[in-house]
Amino acid sequence: MIAGYLSCPTIFYCLHFYLNSTQKDMRTIPVLLLIAIISFYACQPTSDKGHHHNLYESVFNPPAEGFNLEASDSIAIALADSVMQASGGRKAWDDTHYVSWNFFGFRTLLWDKYTNWVRLDFPSDSLVALVQIDSLDGKVMK
Repeated sequence: MIAGYLSCPTIFYCLHFYLNSTQKDMRTIPVLLLIAIISFYACQPTSDKGHHHNLYESVFNPPAEGFNLEASDSIAIALADSVMQASGGRKAWDDTHYVSWNFFGFRTLLWDKYTNWVRLDFPSDSLVALVQIDSLDGKVMK
């Protein structure tokens, strides 16, 4: 179901972006109708049978140290909070040790969150780079 993938703040952000970035003409009506239907289904409460979560822990995403809340956009904060919640909550993020992703097969990154080391693999060039992202020290191997 869509509700597992989209949250209300995400949909409302998309709607806000769409309304502020397009011309207002007859082509807008079907898109707005589609967004309204998706919003209706995505914003319905979902049953969480077998999973008992503390609501405060699953929704609350405290700002990082040094984060300037007053100078930040409220829509961007809501979007970031919804992503954090959809990813399993703040505790799941804090307990995550490694994060890996690739860019369409051109390069792969593996980030060790605990040590802030990043491994970049470039398969087409047979290159591997190791970078400590706090100091930007590292090495490249072929």
